[in-house]
Formats: sequence, structure tokens, C-alpha cells
Amino acid sequence: MLQQVPLALQTYMLVYALFMLAAGLLIIKNYTRYQLFTPDYWRFIFTPVKIAIYIAGTLALLLPVNYLNLHSWDHTIALFQPFFTYLTAPWAVAVFYRTYKRRSPWDETFVACILLFFCGSWSVEIYLLFRDGFYMPDWLFNIPIGITCYVAAGLVWNIQWRNSQGRYAFIDNDEKHPR
Repeated sequence: MLQQVPLALQTYMLVYALFMLAAGLLIIKNYTRYQLFTPDYWRFIFTPVKIAIYIAGTLALLLPVNYLNLHSWDHTIALFQPFFTYLTAPWAVAVFYRTYKRRSPWDETFVACILLFFCGSWSVEIYLLFRDGFYMPDWLFNIPIGITCYVAAGLVWNIQWRNSQGRYAFIDNDEKHPR
């Protein structure tokens, strides 16, 4: 299978595989420090409104699959990519905000970046490589689109409404619990 993949793409795949391995090891080592693995985070993302937005968004990605006739988009991708995004993007966007405010440790920022790339692009690239036996021809085009969608979803799922005002939960949490 990899004989059909140019050396530059093989190198790219090796680098992101190593990054994913490093992120996995950091998660195993530090998972108790990452809010992503706390019951509070799961209560935060599994609210009726967030679940409804997730379902509506996933349906919006699933329904046009048969009409778009895109090589790099099918029903399976339209199911797993939003699922991974729903589970991780709210946390990752909060980490990016804390990184911007210089309140996030490097390892947490690294894990959030790897999740961004995995959910936004690499998972699709890996799936298509195994599905088709060759690397997706538009892989480079897919990266900025996937990242933009991931960050946008993370922002949407971080909005909390209080007293008829929308605020980002990560800003509220940062104000309540500065590091």
C-alpha cells in the first residue's frame, strides 16, 4: 500500500504518527491533569442543547453525501469526524485560549494540537488510505478546512447562555480559576 505513496507523504505520515504516539503517551501519563478526562467535562458537553446541535450538524454532513460525489467524503467520515470533534473540540479550544493567555502547560497544548489535527484531518486521511489503498489526492487542501471546522465546532459547543447573554465557558472558567 505505501509503495503508491510518495516519499514526502510517507515522511508526513511518519511524523504525524510519531506526534500521535507522543500525544497518546502524554495522555496516559497526565490524563488526571487534563480536564478532557473529568466528569465535569463530560457533563458540560452532554447537555441536551449540545447534543441537539451535534445531531443536526452530523445530519447536515450525512444527508448530502450521496449528492456531492466527493472522493474524500462518505457516510463513514460524516459520522466519525463530527463524533471525534464533538468529544474533543470544546476542550481543545479552551486549551488554545489558555495557551494564548499563557496559562496552559506545554503538554496540554501539544495534546490539544494533535487532537485538532487528528480530528480535523489525519483521521480522514488514515481512513481513506485504508479504504482506497492510496493517499487522498487532496490531503493538503483538507487540512485547513478540517482545522477551521474543528475550531468552529469547539467555539459553538463552548457557548453558554446565562441571563440571555452568550459567553464562552472557557473564558468564564479562566476568570473563576486563573492559574
